Amino acid sequence: MSVRDFFVGGLAHSKRVKILLPEGSGPFPLLIVHDGKCAFRKDAPEGCECLAIDEALAGLGRRMAVAAIEEEPWQTRTKEYSPFPWVDEASVYLPAGEEKGKAYAEWIMKGLLPALESDFPIERNGKGRYMLGCSLGALMSAYMSFAYPGAFGKIGCMSLASWGNEPAFLSFCESRESRSSYFLRVGTNEGTPRGIASLSGAYPRIAEDFRRILIGKGRPVDFAINDGRAHKTVEWSKDMPAFVGFLSP
Repeated sequence: MSVRDFFVGGLAHSKRVKILLPEGSGPFPLLIVHDGKCAFRKDAPEGCECLAIDEALAGLGRRMAVAAIEEEPWQTRTKEYSPFPWVDEASVYLPAGEEKGKAYAEWIMKGLLPALESDFPIERNGKGRYMLGCSLGALMSAYMSFAYPGAFGKIGCMSLASWGNEPAFLSFCESRESRSSYFLRVGTNEGTPRGIASLSGAYPRIAEDFRRILIGKGRPVDFAINDGRAHKTVEWSKDMPAFVGFLSP
């Protein structure tokens, strides 16, 4: 595994990225993962919940490069994973003007991807590039699939958390083109986002709203509501084998 640090001018700090590369010659498909600090079982601290993407790949014999972008502490992460202002009750957690999701996305496209393509044997076309995110990371994955149509062939969205800015997010998706296929999962026991009572039970509805847009645009969608699942990494990890299977040609 390689570890790289990138200074991101638009965010005014560095981002750490862990790159997992299979043995042998490429080019390999590339999966970009948000919230990547605990993406791999092989380097996750003992007792830490992790997505265990490496185990899912090994279990299915899938050869793929993975670039896991480590997340920042929660408030900085909230800014970086928000491409639109938060509104109404949610704005208390992210005042308008503090969102930095567009700068984060631009760094991925103009900074991270060219660097990875220069240094590693990975696919250089959208069909061989994928993206995965959970919660706000799912929001960024969905957003980037519409902001950069054709850049990513397949998108994984676990427990999409667009509740802070859903009207702007849905309007953006309605107005844009996508060329991606989508893997959407949400649980029935996701909880109430940040304790905002009006959003109790919002996660399944949010996922359904996004799914309807995708279906309306004719995009392929692998969708499931997981009974009893909560808003936790350990729950999302249960879907990693299915997600890796979804990525298979």
